[in-house]
Amino acid sequence: MGENKIVRNSERLQYVTLVIMLLLLFARNALQMNIPVLLFLVLSIIPILFGNTDNIIAIALSCIPMSTGFQYKYTLFFCILIYLFKKGWKLDISKSLIFVVTMMIWEFSHMFMGGFSLVEFLRCFAELLLLIIVIDMDLCEINYKMILRSLAISTIGICLIMLYIQLEKVGFNLQSLIGTSYHNYRFGAGTTVASNFGLNFNSNGLGFICNLTIVSMLTLYNKKEYTIYDVFLAVMAVLFGLMTLSRTFIVCLLFIIIGFVLGTVGSITKKAKSIFGLLFIALVCLLIVYTFLPETYNNLLFRFGEADLLNGRDTLLSFYFKHIFSSPLYLLFGLGLQDFQEKLSKIYGGYTQVCHNGFQEVWVVWGIVGVFLFFGLLLAIISDSKPYQEKHYFYQFVPLLLMLLYTSAGQLIRSELSMLSLTLIYLCLCIPDNHQDENGNN
Repeated sequence: MGENKIVRNSERLQYVTLVIMLLLLFARNALQMNIPVLLFLVLSIIPILFGNTDNIIAIALSCIPMSTGFQYKYTLFFCILIYLFKKGWKLDISKSLIFVVTMMIWEFSHMFMGGFSLVEFLRCFAELLLLIIVIDMDLCEINYKMILRSLAISTIGICLIMLYIQLEKVGFNLQSLIGTSYHNYRFGAGTTVASNFGLNFNSNGLGFICNLTIVSMLTLYNKKEYTIYDVFLAVMAVLFGLMTLSRTFIVCLLFIIIGFVLGTVGSITKKAKSIFGLLFIALVCLLIVYTFLPETYNNLLFRFGEADLLNGRDTLLSFYFKHIFSSPLYLLFGLGLQDFQEKLSKIYGGYTQVCHNGFQEVWVVWGIVGVFLFFGLLLAIISDSKPYQEKHYFYQFVPLLLMLLYTSAGQLIRSELSMLSLTLIYLCLCIPDNHQDENGNN
């Protein structure tokens, strides 16, 4: 009874803090009230101080959609320090820890290439250090429902704030907002009026956040531990994702649906219910868009009908491969993570566009050694999750495959969203299994 009370208090503290933070973000960004960003940092620390390890993970994942709203990296450092303090500054050695420490040493070896700062060095690894802390936790009794819902609530809350800001600019005329060409409007980009730490996402990045939210809610759905509110959050994430007009979001969404359908285990009846439920959610979302947001529907069709579907990414791919093989130093050692873009600008005498392929980006940053280190880390994350699972199911790998699919057309090691998603990936691999076979056995 006492333990259940602690769990309820932990949940209540988490949700109340999130709602207050979202309301203050609305007041700051939409109503232009003078609210210091430091207040958000203080609020984010409260559940960490007075909650338990569940709150540490929940707050960290909530930072994914709120990452542009305040100094979230300092929140991650507080998560790390408070956890270590409560544990007596002891940390078990995991495979992932070895890879992260090696990556930090490898990055530190690039300091002679210029632009090195110890503070920035630590900031670059905030997400990976947080991951190591989560891997060190005992997740046997983790309140994963609260954690996944915290991510979903934060995502939908941030999207609603951003939508309000955009609607305000056009007199709250939705048709006027979305009725323009996709060249003029894509949900997620340039949505802030705050002077600093405003809510401003790349549309593809926001689409990825919506994908992560959908995966989180489908995880609860697949385990039959969802409520009507979780279904609502999933539908809203699909709708906001479609409004970004991100082709990557659409491809990832189809992959998510296929992944969860193929990953459904158990009796034929259970599989049929899962497939029917997913198709029903998809149909409802499509019907809403087609009926109430026909311009968004048409813009999505136009986006996939463009002559240049790669949007110049093939040119960037060729440019960066030429850079990689232009010197043994770049091939093996890379440029380092800090001031990456400035180093490239100096080499080529002007600004160069960022890599739009995660694998290639890691290679440019850390050379071929970095490629082996990073993908070694991914394998280590899977290995470190095995004590919680006798057998992993396919749907548990969907977040990892989703991240790899998203970063194949975007950034990876330099993407805060991708690095934070590693914690979600690990969590989904560790969530206890409660599937049953046709005979009712676990």
